[in-house]
Amino acid sequence: MGNDASSWSPPEISTVWEDLRGRGFSLISDGDLGLPEKFRDNFHQAYFEGERIHKRVQILEDPQAEELARTLLSLIPPERRHPEGTLGVNFFRTYTDVVTRPHHDNEEFIILYVMHRDGDGARSYLFEDRNYRRNCAANPATVETGTSDPAPLPQVLDYQLNPGQLLLFEDARFQHGATALEPPPGSQAMRDVIVFTVDYPETYLQRETAAAN
Repeated sequence: MGNDASSWSPPEISTVWEDLRGRGFSLISDGDLGLPEKFRDNFHQAYFEGERIHKRVQILEDPQAEELARTLLSLIPPERRHPEGTLGVNFFRTYTDVVTRPHHDNEEFIILYVMHRDGDGARSYLFEDRNYRRNCAANPATVETGTSDPAPLPQVLDYQLNPGQLLLFEDARFQHGATALEPPPGSQAMRDVIVFTVDYPETYLQRETAAAN
């Protein structure tokens, strides 16, 4: 997907850019993004309700999906954007454990957008990756992630995302995850979330170019 998002921005996102430049993550609600009224309800209905089939879909054929993609890409600070790139879009419905352990997705930025939740729990957490800090200090042009340090990683975020809220963060800076869902009395817990990955160029584009040559 090209960098057309640079020519359009939803209102009041300068604070998101500053958050990402500084602390490496930002929290925002879909009401702050300038999306149409009832957007989340309509999008949830289109992609989470009815028969669920595990397959790849061309969501950019859907105008509302394209609008969401452009809106989210505009949240990336202009100096961190690429002329071309790919945006991964993954739809997850979970009933118990959201993830099993802190991890990296090994992409440039991650965006979590909670569409619906029944029950409690599912608190999103971020742990600072020490290797990121060490490598930035030693060589700002080189970033490696992961650590064998036995000491606990510093936790910088513990937050329950409610429907309509988004968490954006730079993947290399943090190991991330979420706690287990907690069912409401006499019912079943469930959470619908979309995980967007703003991919590194080498993840798909450069690999496809190399394969074509």
